Amino acid sequence: MNELLITLDRDSSVPLYVQIYDFIKKEILEGHLSPNTSLPSIRKMSEQLKVNKTTLETAYDQLMMEGLIESVPRGGYYIKEIDIGFFHKLDHKNKLNRVKKTESSYQYNFNLDHVDVQHFPISTWRRLTNEVLSDETFKIFNTGDSQGDLGLREQIANYVRFARGVKCTADQIIIGSHSQILLMLVCNLIGLREKIVAVGEPGYSLATNVFEKYGCHIAPISLERDGMNQIELENSGASIVFTSPSFQFPFGNIMKIQKRISLLKWASANNAYIIEDDYLSEFRYSGELIPSLQNLDREERVIYLGTFHGSFITCH
Repeated sequence: MNELLITLDRDSSVPLYVQIYDFIKKEILEGHLSPNTSLPSIRKMSEQLKVNKTTLETAYDQLMMEGLIESVPRGGYYIKEIDIGFFHKLDHKNKLNRVKKTESSYQYNFNLDHVDVQHFPISTWRRLTNEVLSDETFKIFNTGDSQGDLGLREQIANYVRFARGVKCTADQIIIGSHSQILLMLVCNLIGLREKIVAVGEPGYSLATNVFEKYGCHIAPISLERDGMNQIELENSGASIVFTSPSFQFPFGNIMKIQKRISLLKWASANNAYIIEDDYLSEFRYSGELIPSLQNLDREERVIYLGTFHGSFITCH
């Protein structure tokens, strides 16, 4: 054994030799140090822990008196064979007595964090991961651009332009680990603390949580079949609205063109912004994809939020 990672509290009232003894004893009884494993020599441990040899000798002597270790002439110190299972019988019994969590079975799982492992293309994912890691591997250890890798942002700009009709450049895109992080960034960029944020009701609770934690006041707006209730929005006094017009969460309704125009007019008249969450926009039961709300924006009032499991936003 090369070393034991022992952390000593030199300000503690507990003597150093007792701290060393307690640590090693605990490691032995918990099975982290196997029988016949050699302990570091007193000289080496003394240098590592910056304590005198007498302190180490006292700790080792106590361990030997309890029969936890033994000293082999000209061979050092070794862990003795001990029935450590005795100390775990109670824990094992408690584990057996615990009530097992029952797993419910559903025909359809609507858990937002659930991954469909049966249909996930694991082989393709593994192949692409290997390709990325084998190509200029050193780059993955760099901090990179604060907005996200430029090449990736360029590809995202191309994709959303052709697939969603989003008008943006790579410089306008910010990549984040998930949508909540980016929503907090939007709150900071716009300065939404103490401001009113209009959200669909019912809506995406995780987004609402972000706004509330930032100190925003939430104005719930009723959802209709063709979009948000315009009268409630007009009376909300909101500075920004969070909406998913192409797949209104959680019902999946589509905001109709007139409601989109009205929403953009509202933003213009109130000097407000719109966060367009384009979540699940690529999934359709029938027909062609509906262009994004940002595609209709002429005054750069729409902040487009998209997701590829990771997330990105386009800011103007």
